[in-house]
Amino acid sequence: SDDDLIPAKITVIGENPAEPQGHLFDTHDREAGVVRMIQAVQGTSVIGTDPDERLRLPAGGTYRVIATRGTEYSYDSVQVPPEEETDTLEFELHRVARPSGYLSSEFHVHAIGSPDSPVEERDRVATAAADGVSLFAQTDHDYVADLQPVVEDMGLVEDVRAVPGLEVTPFVYGHFNAFPIEPDESSPNRGAIDWGDGDGDHAMLPSQIFDAARDRGADVVQVNHPRASAGSIANFMHYFDRAELSFDYDDRVVYGDPRQAPVPNDWLRLPEEASLWDDGFDAVEVWNSFDIADTNEDGVRETARLDLVLADWFNFLSFGMDVTPIASSDTHTIVEAPMGMPRTYVRVDDDSGLALADELIVDDVAATLTGRDDTPRDVVLTNGPHIEVSVQGDDESALGRVVDGDGGEVTLDITVYAAPWAHLDTLEIYANATPPIGNDAGPLEPHVCFTDRDEPSAPCAAALDEDEDLVVQEVEVDEAGGEIRLQIEQEVTIDAGDIETRDGASGDDAWIVVRARGNRGIFPVYLNGILDSSNMELFVEGSEEDRAEALDELGVPATAVTAPVFVNFEGESYRAPFAPE
Repeated sequence: SDDDLIPAKITVIGENPAEPQGHLFDTHDREAGVVRMIQAVQGTSVIGTDPDERLRLPAGGTYRVIATRGTEYSYDSVQVPPEEETDTLEFELHRVARPSGYLSSEFHVHAIGSPDSPVEERDRVATAAADGVSLFAQTDHDYVADLQPVVEDMGLVEDVRAVPGLEVTPFVYGHFNAFPIEPDESSPNRGAIDWGDGDGDHAMLPSQIFDAARDRGADVVQVNHPRASAGSIANFMHYFDRAELSFDYDDRVVYGDPRQAPVPNDWLRLPEEASLWDDGFDAVEVWNSFDIADTNEDGVRETARLDLVLADWFNFLSFGMDVTPIASSDTHTIVEAPMGMPRTYVRVDDDSGLALADELIVDDVAATLTGRDDTPRDVVLTNGPHIEVSVQGDDESALGRVVDGDGGEVTLDITVYAAPWAHLDTLEIYANATPPIGNDAGPLEPHVCFTDRDEPSAPCAAALDEDEDLVVQEVEVDEAGGEIRLQIEQEVTIDAGDIETRDGASGDDAWIVVRARGNRGIFPVYLNGILDSSNMELFVEGSEEDRAEALDELGVPATAVTAPVFVNFEGESYRAPFAPE
């Protein structure tokens, strides 16, 4: 019925018998094995006065047509054999992994306002609805765009909230998001910050950009993609690299040394002796896109770029810098880089469609991201699973909060759940870590690790709880008609005396971060790195069991990371191990 229709993404995979040739057709924004993709915001191409476009496919191919809706839903698919004419295909999706009290959010999104993105504004809104992103900030390069009027025109106000913002884009020392920012209709770039207009003949320093963003009304200032991937030939977009971010554990100072920076300031049109480093931002994009590699050759792949910036963020936490972690796609396209992969779930008081239609929801999200008025920075970063953490005996979320560890220990109840396509096999607990930073830093070492892998990663093996194997259950979800989701229920007791902290740390208080992950590609929600000519027949015509087995060590694996839990073991106010004296 009309009442059961929801937005969804329709993806068709297979060998395309009419593959466009690059010298004749536009072949931009394509992914191997993807024949068609439709953002079906109405949920139907046959009902109503404004249905979605009909699905037309090249004759002669064998295809699998797949319906998805982001991280919270199951998927459905059907094989379409050659020459078969089908009037109607129906798909049934179930919301098996809904995190109550959180908004699925994206804070780094590009469209036609960016010179390197061809995506039209209506298409950008459609990708949010179809991929299950409830709220997104439109952050074009040096251009302020407000897509909320487009949302309203498309009748999607209870599905999507668009927040106007921008990505301040200095060419050579980092990129920075700022939102919300109201467009200035009198300006060609709608009131974007002129980062080239600093003091005298200089461009703006990052600190001046942060101040200018707040002067324009931004509640949230976010550092984007702060580290270049290992082996990258350039780091001009990466703030932490260009600022030569450093941590002095003896003097308890976070700083940037211009004398050690990879490029001298005068080359950047910046004051010669000035440090690029400034901590006046609210959030850091810990996870931007996917870079999967087995960097330590232990047979287990890591999301290397995520680990790279988690190392910086862990050090921030150990120095008492409560900076909100962000996961975002930085999408400039539709097919190649889907919106919301990865995404950030943000705790709000009301996550209903009616709340989403009210502009006050933007204030609620900003309060969580900035910690305004002591709001806990309760977020979860994910490309599939969700993680809930509470103190045993207390149902309230512990994420972003200070909890009592009186007596020198605290017991946390951790629940991880995911749609069946997001395979899970490992749970990692990090505590007071101060890992090496920079482009050559290796995989992160957890405080304790649980896994059901026969051969865990080397860092997990070193921290393995040998008394308890990880149990991943298949659980029926009553609210989803009894459909199945994957679920982990893990009790973890953290003893202050067991936490290994770098020499020179003060006290016993600790921050705790939880990560869950698997090792199979998250087909079909994210297809990059999965399909090629060697396995196309299996993924199009094979059974679900065969496809699942083929996904081991293939594609992008499921991963989720929590905001920290701050444990006050000493009975005074919480104090980070290397917080300034």
